[in-house]
Amino acid sequence: MQARRIRLLNTTPAAAAAGRWLAGQLDLGAAHEKTLRFGFDIVFSWLTGMGLVAAVSFLLGSFAQGLTAAAAAFILRVFSAGAHCSTSGRCALVTVVVYSTIGKAAAVHGLATSPIFVAATYTVSAACLFARTAPRDSRDLRNLRFRPVAVFVLLTYLLLSLQYLGHSSFASSIAGAVAAGCLWQSCSVTEPGARLIMGVDSLLDAVGVD
Repeated sequence: MQARRIRLLNTTPAAAAAGRWLAGQLDLGAAHEKTLRFGFDIVFSWLTGMGLVAAVSFLLGSFAQGLTAAAAAFILRVFSAGAHCSTSGRCALVTVVVYSTIGKAAAVHGLATSPIFVAATYTVSAACLFARTAPRDSRDLRNLRFRPVAVFVLLTYLLLSLQYLGHSSFASSIAGAVAAGCLWQSCSVTEPGARLIMGVDSLLDAVGVD
């Protein structure tokens, strides 16, 4: 008997249903329906991941740090792309684990204890964008053209962090959370980062998580 799969966080079935319904309402063909399903899957997956990060971070007492880290990294990801899990459910699970952990670490330890730490973190993040792995799909290839924008996003985060760093322990924790979130996202475009995420994806698949 085949083991039961865990699909609790997988938004793909809901996205497929939403895509079929909207395509039917607009009398669109199969190609447009596929585009709608893909768009819905991205939106539903993002909402699921961010909602879980917010909930778990709230329970951990690091709501602002976890949510800010995830949101800042998502903005960077729009322009940098990067490796991802093969299902929306696994992506959501990795998202909540990574950014909730970053948020909690930032809230407890500050993470941004000096301007040197922050500057070094963003320097490594920018270096990762230029040491990225070979594009895996058309979307990743497209985002190569947006690399200057991704670097600009990192520079903006750096300047804001340096401006508010030291104003208060809360401001420093936010700066640290954003820096660490961007570092994780930037690492996901490199070959070692991609292999790590693919390894996690395979592990989750092996234990039955979709």
